[in-house]
Formats: sequence, structure tokens, C-alpha cells
Amino acid sequence: MTLVRFTPEVAAGLAERVGDTYGLTLEVTMIIEGETDVSIGMRAPSGDAFLVKARPDDIDSPELIWQEQVHVRLAEHRFPFEVPRLIPARSGALRVPIDIAEVQHIVRVLTFLEGELLSNVSVVPGPDFLTDLGAVSARLTHALADLAPPAGLAEHFWVLTRSLDALEESLDRLPESDQTTIVRKIMEFVAGCLIGIDDLPVATVHQDLNTHNVLVDPHNPVRVTGVIDFNDTVRTIRVADIAIAAGYSMLVSTKPLDAFATVVRGYLAIAPLTQPEKSVLFPLALIRLCVNWTTWLARSEGDPESYAASRMSATWPTIQWAVDTGLDACQRSVTERLA
Repeated sequence: MTLVRFTPEVAAGLAERVGDTYGLTLEVTMIIEGETDVSIGMRAPSGDAFLVKARPDDIDSPELIWQEQVHVRLAEHRFPFEVPRLIPARSGALRVPIDIAEVQHIVRVLTFLEGELLSNVSVVPGPDFLTDLGAVSARLTHALADLAPPAGLAEHFWVLTRSLDALEESLDRLPESDQTTIVRKIMEFVAGCLIGIDDLPVATVHQDLNTHNVLVDPHNPVRVTGVIDFNDTVRTIRVADIAIAAGYSMLVSTKPLDAFATVVRGYLAIAPLTQPEKSVLFPLALIRLCVNWTTWLARSEGDPESYAASRMSATWPTIQWAVDTGLDACQRSVTERLA
């Protein structure tokens, strides 16, 4: 995969090509370079905003087919929050090949969701918001539950059930430190909690309801106004989605376990979980935070201003808090709160 540097000039050229292909007049408003694709905010004279995603790939890539299937399924549902909607080109296609700097990219145009990322809001989320976040996870899981991935779809690095392997891969790239020692201690704790995980119910889930993918009204942060970035959607254990959502909620709360339990209760008000699923919630959440920290630290290569560094900057304090509090004590507390 050849990654092209999206300078303002390159992005402006893409805006013109996309405009011709989709029948739109567009102006670039922002450029966000991600792991596998680039997201470019564009706005039409009418004020309508769009997110143009460009990825160097083949038109029939299983990953792109899967992401299209996910968005088509979402379009069949009405939610009490917004999700991105795919916009068809003039031809009716939902993904089109466009050469950018002599490299073929597959381009998709989605509606742009207005709102503030939870990660950018200084107000500590209250119980109403946290309850709503859990309900959002349940509703998305219900909508996507039976969606089957296409043949040839590669295993996703971030899939929660392979977290211990992902940690080993990232730890191999990091020097030994007090922090990596703590992560290895957590790995031992989690491994002992996840016996029988392969027998848990399976569903297709968003699997990345972190603070960078949840939108709120910054002036009235009492509910989720939108969910973005369905690139990590995967078919895996059903409990993965709410474990991740509840885990990341601990990063924005002064009482992490209270926040965790409130998010899960919001989920349970909409959809059930089995007792074995409830028992792995905290270990799964904690190991996801560890994967977040180690992966992005390894990818940042010491650059504090990098995209990678921004994705893990808030994670370590919660990991340290959990260890200081006691992993077994945290697990017992969650179990008691959800009884």
C-alpha cells in the first residue's frame, strides 16, 4: 500500500476530481491522515459538509467491500444519533477509483457529522451521557449483529480477542521500562480471566467506541449526538463493543469504575448480556487500553506531535490507576455493580 502525502495542493486537486465524479462543488476544509486512508473534510457552497475518504487499494478489496456493507446496513436503520451515510457518485457507485499522485485510490464520500469529539470536551460526562453511550453500543450491535463479512477479509489488528498477541507485537518494539512491566502484569491477569472466551456469543460490532469516535454537543453533553469511523467494524465476540466503550469512558471520568458500570448498565437497559459476558467486561476493557497505549507509543517513534502520540496520550493514567487500585479489586467491584 503506497501512502501519498496529502498536501493542500493534492487535496484541492482531489476535491475537483471528486466534484466532477459526484456532481458537487467542493472546497477542502481539513485533512486527517489515518492508518490506512486519508479523510478529507470538504464543504459545498450550500453549506453541506462531506467527508471524503481516499485509500490506496483495489476496487474489489475485501476491506472496502466490508466497509460498504456496514454503511449500507446502517442506512437501513434510524438511530437517535447520527451515523455517516455513503453518498453515491453520478454513476450510482458507492466507491470509485481515482488516481492521486499517480497512485490509484478508492474514494468514498460520506456525510460529515457536525459536533464535538468527546476527546475534546473538557466537561466530565455525567451519568445521563454515560448511560446513553451504553445504549448507543447496544443499538449499533443490534443493527449490525447478523452482518456477515466477505470472503478474504483479513484479520483486523485491533480485534479485541487478539489483544494479547497485539501487545506482544508492540512490546517487542519498545524498550523495557516500569510501564512495560506493568503491561505484562496486566497481560497475566487478563489471560487468567479470559478462559472460555471463544464460547461467548458472536456478533458484528463497531468495536471502536473510543473518545475520538463519539460526538457530543459541547454545550449540553448529556447524550451521544453521533458516532463516526466504522473502519474497525468486525465480527467477533458480542461483548467486545460494550467492553471497549465502557473502557474508554474511564479515561474521561474522575470515578473510572462508576463510569464503567454506568455505561454497561445503559447497554443492559437495551440488550442483555450473559453472565459469562459480564465476567470478562473489565479484563477486556483494560487490555484494550493497554493495546492502545503500547501500539500508539510504538508507532509514535518518540514524536510527541504525531497522530500516533495523540491517540494514546490520555490512556496511561487510567492503566496506572487500575494497577494502583488493584486488578482483582476492580474486577470484584465491577461484578458487584452489575449483579
